[in-house]
Amino acid sequence: MNDLIENAPAATGHGIAPSGPASYSRRLLNIEERLFTEHNLYLYASGAVVAIAIALILLWWGKVRGDWVVSRDGTIGTIDFCWIWVSSKIAVSSDPSAINDPAAVTALYDKLFNPGECLFRHHQYIYPPTFLFFIYALGFLPYLAAFALWVVATFILYEVAIYAIVRRSVALIVAIAPFPVVKNIQLGHNGFLTAGLVGLSLVFVESRPWLSGIFLGMLTFKPQLGLLFPLALLASRNWRTLASATATSLIFAVTAAIAFGY
Repeated sequence: MNDLIENAPAATGHGIAPSGPASYSRRLLNIEERLFTEHNLYLYASGAVVAIAIALILLWWGKVRGDWVVSRDGTIGTIDFCWIWVSSKIAVSSDPSAINDPAAVTALYDKLFNPGECLFRHHQYIYPPTFLFFIYALGFLPYLAAFALWVVATFILYEVAIYAIVRRSVALIVAIAPFPVVKNIQLGHNGFLTAGLVGLSLVFVESRPWLSGIFLGMLTFKPQLGLLFPLALLASRNWRTLASATATSLIFAVTAAIAFGY
């Protein structure tokens, strides 16, 4: 695109700059070049380092106050990872279909946690069964080890997606700066997994549409995102990505039904 814009005539008619898509793209590129210079990226990265330090201090303080994974008295705190770990335990059990029985899920909560621990509001599984593939291995680990593995593995996926989009090492540091990164680490939620799949899908949508579709199909563990991406693919006429995403979604769903019960 840069070559096309550079080769476009500088003026038409009586010295008037061209209008239309080429002119608009040139203005966008000029803004991008001014903002995303190497110097600015390093400034952003320096800010990110400060943000990371503050985040670690806040997480440490939260642990001291009893607001993080484990309280001062040794009890497990209430975070989103509670239901993820319980769900993984059911997934590796002899009856994974019990995941759809709120009474069975509540009974397992009572068995795994002491009274007052992990008082998550949903004592039931609220995600599609395909999500169990992502958390299956956690069911073989104790709580703290599973939490650490989940956060580290999904964070690596997130950073891989960032580097695939912006191939500069400084981008990996900048990507840590947003506050939701810290919050996702604190809660042990699935934000890194979601962001990683979205990023990898978008970065390959033109160069490797079939691979992009596979990442989108895996993203169906977040059904609400399925309302937006098909419309975007239809509007941009990315038929191969749409076909791949559809096929992956169907295969993913059927496999989950076989593995975890119809």
